[in-house]
Amino acid sequence: MVAEQARAVQAWQRGDVLLLLDRSGVPLGRLTVRQVGGFAAECAFESLPAFSPHRALFEEDSRLARQLVTDDSPEVFARVQTVQGELQALGLTLRAQDGHLLRDFLLGIEGECAEFRAMNSERSSADNAF
Repeated sequence: MVAEQARAVQAWQRGDVLLLLDRSGVPLGRLTVRQVGGFAAECAFESLPAFSPHRALFEEDSRLARQLVTDDSPEVFARVQTVQGELQALGLTLRAQDGHLLRDFLLGIEGECAEFRAMNSERSSADNAF
């Protein structure tokens, strides 16, 4: 699994641009890869108007991730699970410029920065590129 995740991240290069789409294909934001590490790609994040209703959810996710470092109480863990469920319910997809879709990934967004980790190297084709 670790080798698979590393291959998945290495598929991206500095300067690659991906669109963050919701379940219905509405663009929420644009990620531009700045740096690719062992398991994650660090990106600049440009939010689009459709991201506004979801901003607080992503901010809460980031806050909870930091809190978990020092507080692994059942209450915090339960809140993390709730927020993760709400994020998963968005049905997020990343679409590359070549039209390929990434559906299985972890994503964190803080302000104008984002980081994503592909969970496998599978990329499917989309009907249209951007």
